[in-house]
Amino acid sequence: MTLVRYSLGMAGNGDERGGAAVQAVWLEGRLQHLRAMIDEVCGVVDALETPRGDLAAIDRKIRVITHLARAVAAVEAAARRIMTAAARAPESTEDEMNDGDRPDPETVERYKAELLDRLERHRAIVEAKRVAEDARYRGGMAPALQG
Repeated sequence: MTLVRYSLGMAGNGDERGGAAVQAVWLEGRLQHLRAMIDEVCGVVDALETPRGDLAAIDRKIRVITHLARAVAAVEAAARRIMTAAARAPESTEDEMNDGDRPDPETVERYKAELLDRLERHRAIVEAKRVAEDARYRGGMAPALQG
């Protein structure tokens, strides 16, 4: 008869926090590599010569800088998500099943109403700006207000 050793992993109660921590360490290494690559590209961009008055060269440099800014934002957002997820890894399955963090329905409805109100205000602002822009192209506000 062969006896199989009973372990925590067999029962499905493995160390989830430990697994998340190992994954976070690996991902942090990848993020550090991405950060180093971004730093290297920043050095290259700093060294780029943009002749005064060469609008095409200036535009290219601005686009590269914009892409770099987006890359930095994406890497740092990913880092925050990864570290937050690693910190929140459940200690047990009972913690995952805890529904105590759900807000009451009245609070949800209040937040929903507030968000819809804000959305309507923003839509009104955008519409007012669109009308003003149309008026500017048509020659003033009077034609825009008349119709």
